[in-house]
Amino acid sequence: MKIQHARSALRLTPSGQNIHLFLSQQLMASDEVGEARREAELALAQNRQDLRAVNLLTQAMVLQGELNQAIAMLDGLLEEFPESDALRMRRIEILMQSDRWAEALPDTRMLNEKYADNAPLKNNLAFLLARSGQDLSKAQVLSVELAAEFSDNPIIMDTRAYVMAATGQHEEALKVYEGALAKAGDNVVIRYHYAKSLVALGRTDDAAVQLQALLMINPNFPQAGDARALLESLRGEDS
Repeated sequence: MKIQHARSALRLTPSGQNIHLFLSQQLMASDEVGEARREAELALAQNRQDLRAVNLLTQAMVLQGELNQAIAMLDGLLEEFPESDALRMRRIEILMQSDRWAEALPDTRMLNEKYADNAPLKNNLAFLLARSGQDLSKAQVLSVELAAEFSDNPIIMDTRAYVMAATGQHEEALKVYEGALAKAGDNVVIRYHYAKSLVALGRTDDAAVQLQALLMINPNFPQAGDARALLESLRGEDS
């Protein structure tokens, strides 16, 4: 009904940017990603600095598997508006979902220095440092600080466990991953990280169960290809 009302309103006011944005949100919630993307594009065309339109459009592009196109669009916007830290933060978020995740590290470092109290930036920096193997001591400090402040947040818990795993503390990491999964069982990224620590500890059967489960929950998440390859390698070891 809301979608019908919004479309009726657009017939009366075809250039109504807020209506395009509202319609895009409603279509996204209804899993009509292609239509949602079109409405977000129309909204962005009217205001190239509208972060609502940018977020909706890049969200649609990610859901359609076009991460590199989303990054390229953000690069273009940053050329137009180089002072926009909000655009830079969105670019970091998209990069971290892609195989180009390492490109997010320089901007994340810079923005963390600028916005030292920003928890999502601190969390992203801790994760990127751990994943890259750079400055694990700083990753430890950041992840411990965040875990103390946001002890019930499963994303923060995942990063804390990931940093622990990066320093070889897989047994301790498992407990934190399990706590995070108790709060966010459908989060396939946490489950994937959990499976990797299980593999590191030689618990390959348990890891295979976790990999099968996460691929059933979301077969198209950004690291699905890596998860499938890991699962196949575990099956190969058992044959």
